[in-house]
Amino acid sequence: MSVRTTGRLHLEPIGPCEIGREGLVFARDVLAAQGVVAFTERHNVNSRGVMERIGMTYTGEIRWRGLVEGQTEQQDAAPFAVYLTQLTGS
Repeated sequence: MSVRTTGRLHLEPIGPCEIGREGLVFARDVLAAQGVVAFTERHNVNSRGVMERIGMTYTGEIRWRGLVEGQTEQQDAAPFAVYLTQLTGS
C-alpha cells in the first residue's frame, strides 16, 4: 500500500484501485492518450481484479517472458491477460 500526504502531519493510505484510477486520469489529462492497455500474468488475480474494478475490459491474452502459475522460473511464453480502456476528455 502507498501513502499520500494530505497535510503536514496527516497521512492517508492509497490502495491499488486509487493508484490505477489516477494513472488513467494522468494518461488522459497529461499525456492526452485515447486509451490505455495494461497486462499482467494470467494467474495474477489481484492485479486483474484491480484492472476490472477501475473499468478496464479484458480483451485477450499475449505470450511474453514471465511466470507461469506453479512455476518458480520465468518462461519464454508465459500467458498474460490483456486489458484495455478507452479514455474520453474531461
